[in-house]
Amino acid sequence: TGNSISLTDISENGDYLVDGSISTYNTTSNTLAVQLLTSESLTIASTSTVYCSASDVVTLSTTTSLSGETFEWQRDGASINTSSDAFDVNAAGTYRLVLDRNGCSLISNEITISPIDESLITLDPSGDVVFPEGNSRTVTASGGTAYRWYDADNVEMGTSSSMNFTTDGVYTLIANIDNCEIARQITVTYLDTFKVPNVISVNGDGINDQWVLPNSYSNRADVNVIIYNEKGAEILNVFDYNNSWPSSSMAFPRQNMVFYYKIRNANGVLKQGTVTVIR
Repeated sequence: TGNSISLTDISENGDYLVDGSISTYNTTSNTLAVQLLTSESLTIASTSTVYCSASDVVTLSTTTSLSGETFEWQRDGASINTSSDAFDVNAAGTYRLVLDRNGCSLISNEITISPIDESLITLDPSGDVVFPEGNSRTVTASGGTAYRWYDADNVEMGTSSSMNFTTDGVYTLIANIDNCEIARQITVTYLDTFKVPNVISVNGDGINDQWVLPNSYSNRADVNVIIYNEKGAEILNVFDYNNSWPSSSMAFPRQNMVFYYKIRNANGVLKQGTVTVIR
């Protein structure tokens, strides 16, 4: 009977009007629809916030029971699903769940699912890794949630963000960003501490009598060393060259004879040039 009324529960939702009297004058007000919002919260969660590809599965879900409820999953504000309690994402975007509560929209938190950005995985140092034989170099990865390092034989070497390399070769890093995998290849080579010689002196004094190659080319089963004479005829063609050319029995009839060499591997020519033999 007062001039105001307090509504505190959604069970009181409905149409309200007031009957008023002034002396002998009675009248009825307009009708006012009152809809109180629910005080409950609606929360959604996702198995990841990164969408890798069409074969990837990112699932959105809520702990609130949706059985018998009217609801819709939305991406970027548009309805995309009205029947699944848990929803599998098939595209990047901003997602939320909207639940009808007594005619009012109960809106969940928003979750943004982003496409994978491979540039998020960085290596320090970047590019090829070069160091002198007998030394080592550490490579550190960042931007991922997990890491796996593999050698050339696909044997796992470690799972930390850093790897210390002591031998040359081609290595692979598999970095995870949530459920997405990104591969990085790391090529490790030895720094040549001296160049391929272009002059040798076969005078038997034990100094510079053989053509000695850097460690990156000698004593390697995957490196082919070929030497030609001045007429282009092959006089040496070996893998795993052991720095033994020329042999002590090899004759050099002229002074300052020039030979040509090629150093190759399976990918092509690594070095080529001339070597002059001084008697």
